[in-house]
Amino acid sequence: MGRLKNKIYSYLFQFVSDRIKKELLREVTFQVSKRFLLEYNDPETMRQLIQSQRYKRAIRPVLYDVPEADNILIYAPHEDDETIGAGGTILKCVEHGKRVKTIYVTDGATSIKQTRQDTGIRKEEARKVWEYIGGEPPQFWDLPCRQIPLTEETAATMRKQIEENVTECIFVPFFLEPPLDHRRVNQLLLMAHRIKPLPEAIQIWSYQVSSMLCPNVMIDITKLIDKKDSINNIWESQNAFFNYAHYARGMAAYNSIYLPKEHNTSPQKRYVELFFVAHPEEYIGLINNYFESEPNGNK
Repeated sequence: MGRLKNKIYSYLFQFVSDRIKKELLREVTFQVSKRFLLEYNDPETMRQLIQSQRYKRAIRPVLYDVPEADNILIYAPHEDDETIGAGGTILKCVEHGKRVKTIYVTDGATSIKQTRQDTGIRKEEARKVWEYIGGEPPQFWDLPCRQIPLTEETAATMRKQIEENVTECIFVPFFLEPPLDHRRVNQLLLMAHRIKPLPEAIQIWSYQVSSMLCPNVMIDITKLIDKKDSINNIWESQNAFFNYAHYARGMAAYNSIYLPKEHNTSPQKRYVELFFVAHPEEYIGLINNYFESEPNGNK
């Protein structure tokens, strides 16, 4: 009986549009990811689970060209996070005529020794990056780095901004990212949703910056990898301490493992950006479970 059902589903599936197929496949991979993520409530165990990539054989991310949304709002905890993790996808979105706006949440001061001049340099670099990309000029919240205030006022600002921008798609770092600011941006999103639930039609694209994630969507950025390098090389103040452009390229190269094998003697060099994509209720449910398990959200 089970085989007959599978045959019927396979037969019907061929008549479904590509858009619906992708949405169905994305939902399947989300449910698999959810099972893995909810297996443990302990935050540190959840992070170790992701880093171990136990899910890798069970989850096959769906290949998208770009997000379907036309109005995209990106939250970057620091200047450079969004281009390290999603620079190629952002370039693709702009090429497709989508409206893309980035909010830099903190002032980017990674040390108390940094001055206003240092943070000013990061802002100027951010403006140059977005002039190169061609999207809307970025907005700076200038909240203190590593001390993002988790207040009703800050969450209300985020919620109002999402509504005023008529946002159809929100980019945020993956909620299990090690940097505290990356997780706190997700906490703000949770608080903003509690103030007023996000429309279910919105998609949340959780992107990769400094760690692995359990992806259910991938974007092939092979044709744009050199442009992504050019963008990440603009962050001179940060590359002076660590070559983030090199790191981002390497991460995109590693991510290509998810693409279908070419089965020839000289497979091409491919580059991929990975995302964990969900609708608000799905994503909020997961991060709520995580932050309730994490004392003060500071681990």
